[in-house]
Amino acid sequence: MEEEFTSAIQRCGLPLKLDEATEGDGNCWVRAVVQQLERPEIRQQLNNRSREILNIRKSERHLVLKSRIADFATTSRHPNILNIKETFRTQGQGQADNISWENHWRSLKKDKEWSDEVMVQATAWFTEMDIQVVMTTGMPEEPFKMIGGNMDDRTKDCPGFPMWIGYKNNIHYQSLLPNDDEVPYPRSCRKKNNQEAQDTHSHEEEQPVDKMPIKKTNKENKKLGDKILNNNKQNASEHQEEENQQETSRKRKYQGESNEPAKVIKSGEGEAFLFKEGNRVYRCVAELEGYQCCMCPNVFGQIGRHISSSKCGETLDVKRFKAELKKYLDKKKKA
Repeated sequence: MEEEFTSAIQRCGLPLKLDEATEGDGNCWVRAVVQQLERPEIRQQLNNRSREILNIRKSERHLVLKSRIADFATTSRHPNILNIKETFRTQGQGQADNISWENHWRSLKKDKEWSDEVMVQATAWFTEMDIQVVMTTGMPEEPFKMIGGNMDDRTKDCPGFPMWIGYKNNIHYQSLLPNDDEVPYPRSCRKKNNQEAQDTHSHEEEQPVDKMPIKKTNKENKKLGDKILNNNKQNASEHQEEENQQETSRKRKYQGESNEPAKVIKSGEGEAFLFKEGNRVYRCVAELEGYQCCMCPNVFGQIGRHISSSKCGETLDVKRFKAELKKYLDKKKKA
């Protein structure tokens, strides 16, 4: 299973690595979340509820977290909690299985009881942190699903660092760690490149897709999880015009022929890595979140991995690109 998570990370060009193995005992979701809360950079931004979890004996943290999230979900009067509670009752599992919101949470907080999609969303709201869920079937055009933790404005990201958790469909959650430097992925950089996805998969068989877990299945009922997982896509579409403007401003045209090797440059457009291929010079402009791809408008924390694992690298000498990129980054560190 480790290989599947590692493969997904590399395929999507994400600046991540595996954390210590998350125990798979039915509590893997809350165990993975506790591992995230223990990250040094995350500790500095914990709210009071989450900070209390780390004051508990380490071996008991995951079960206390389960219980606290359940209490939060069943006692909070926040409009968003009330909204998903009503959706659960009228359209989701509550209607399908004739179970109340309160009884559902009594079951969820038990030891070794598998967490479902309402637990995942409630966790983000309880901790007030965004959770980036990396699916083992993820692709570069949609490398992860974001579970928003901002209860007051679901169109905005939470401040600070997000959690990173890997997910293998209906089997296991695994805590992930950022590489040396944490790279944020703001909403404007997460918009799916629909045209690239269409070109990439138009002649391929449909790929399997991981879905967030639902404790019981009833095909005749629409699941609450569908709404939770699609919420951020809906929010993104509402702001599509703004995002398009931001992406357009970042697009760069191919440069003319140059006899100079790739190097660190600074211009009116900002610092950039230049790569010469034939009679063209490709420009990867430095952004706060990483480097903008020279072939598509997206920004990546690990541009080398993106080029080597996506359609964008098909026409490039990927090996030489990564070698020159390494020289460029080494030179930049010494500057």
